[in-house]
Amino acid sequence: MKEILALIKVLEKENGLDAGTITDILEKSIEAVARKKENLPPIKVRIDEEGNITMESTITVCPDDYIARLRSEEGFEADIPEEERLENPMTIQEAKRYYPDTDLEEGDQITQTYNYDETFGRIDVQTIKQITSQKIKEAKKNMILNEYRDKIGDLVPGTILRIEHGSYIVELERTEATMPRKEQLPREHFKAGERVKAVVCDVKEEDDRKGPRVILSRAVPAMIRRLFEIEVPEIYDGIVEIKAVARVAGSRSKIAVLSHDPKVDCVGACVGVRGARVKSVVQEINNEKVDIVRWSDDLETLVKNALEPTELLKFYCGDEDDENSMVVAVVPDDQYVATMGIKGQNVRMISKLIGHPFRVITQTRDLELKAAAEEEEEGEDRESVETAQDQEEQE
Repeated sequence: MKEILALIKVLEKENGLDAGTITDILEKSIEAVARKKENLPPIKVRIDEEGNITMESTITVCPDDYIARLRSEEGFEADIPEEERLENPMTIQEAKRYYPDTDLEEGDQITQTYNYDETFGRIDVQTIKQITSQKIKEAKKNMILNEYRDKIGDLVPGTILRIEHGSYIVELERTEATMPRKEQLPREHFKAGERVKAVVCDVKEEDDRKGPRVILSRAVPAMIRRLFEIEVPEIYDGIVEIKAVARVAGSRSKIAVLSHDPKVDCVGACVGVRGARVKSVVQEINNEKVDIVRWSDDLETLVKNALEPTELLKFYCGDEDDENSMVVAVVPDDQYVATMGIKGQNVRMISKLIGHPFRVITQTRDLELKAAAEEEEEGEDRESVETAQDQEEQE
């Protein structure tokens, strides 16, 4: 039927679903309406490639106890071998409901075909359309959910449609997404129609009819990672690896990189000729500063690299294998303020980069703590000696 083929093509184009999915939905919709008609047994619908609709029903007349056991809580059906199961089993009384003029016996199998136009009236056709429309919405919703759940953490392009309550509504390839205020960069503003890149950070299934809600972010550390993967071919090819990313969105980011090829300088690859690569990343994130740190498996070396240009005078760490073990860096007094950063921002980022709690102290403070520890130790020694003398006198 040309009308069915045309309908499938229209629905396929409008909803982005493949023809097979549309066909399956149409078949299920017709079957659903057929089940509601009292004079029809269970019907199986097939729509072929030429748009022809085949409607067929096959029932098997069976003993009363078969149906009783089949519907029992013991799960009788699970005990029946596949080859011995009956197709649409019905008792004689149930089968008579659909074939009142037919002499029926146990074991009879009746197959009958139906004509679509003769079976369904105008109201039935309207119901089929409504069910089809609803099932297509559900299929489209599930397709978008699955597609964008697979893209969580990926960078996607979009177009700003409008602003709602401080959130940007962004048009993506298949749906609309939301970029909440907290996922935006400070002091960054877009207008309707502007192109934007953002990371898919979450996909939520909404209860209303608006469909799935894709949440975008330009503030997550993954944004930095994805931009460098785009700008630096060595990262995309696996020659250079981003080991860690720390970020204070809108202010500063740090990435730690490692080269798997001794001939390739990981920092130089990320910076690019005359800083071209890192400049492209910085421009995309509204001129947020980016520090590129050379990764090392040796924790002290990694801290030293992360502190540059600050000089690392001393390094303390109780247990490097314990991620909860505090790392303390001693720096020159005159470099302490610059090392801490605004409100301790730099220290917090280094902590995320190295994977340990991190603290910076001045050289003067280190000497004070050392002197206090030595004095306390001497006091404990004197107390031990005095205690021993008292015991001797008592004896």
